[in-house]
Amino acid sequence: MLITQDQLIKLELPSMNELHDEEIALITQLYTVAKNNETELAHKLLNELIEHTAKHFAHEEKLMQEAEVPNLPMHQHDHAKQLMDIQSMRSFFEMTNDTQAVAAYMHDSLTPWIIEHVENYDNYTSEFLTDQA
Repeated sequence: MLITQDQLIKLELPSMNELHDEEIALITQLYTVAKNNETELAHKLLNELIEHTAKHFAHEEKLMQEAEVPNLPMHQHDHAKQLMDIQSMRSFFEMTNDTQAVAAYMHDSLTPWIIEHVENYDNYTSEFLTDQA
């Protein structure tokens, strides 16, 4: 197993938890097909992950801008860096069709990043937004 919902802290803002749950389901599905060398489906799911992640980040950042969350620039930078990393993985995968590299990226890079990001950035944001409500 790669990552489960119980590995992430539950945030005070339910909409953020829902986005994380959706993302974890997509990551788990992509990891499984990549480990099973299902190249075409891995391409499809990697594109879906990038689209979902971009929408997820845009939603969070909009909420943060509206509430004037103090750490918005740092949070945005962390989002931008991670989205670029996922897009770089897609570019590599498009050139190589190396499903095992995708699986390794999901396990060794993306999963630890998500756990850390939720604990360090999203938790603060969720508390700030909840306090402002």
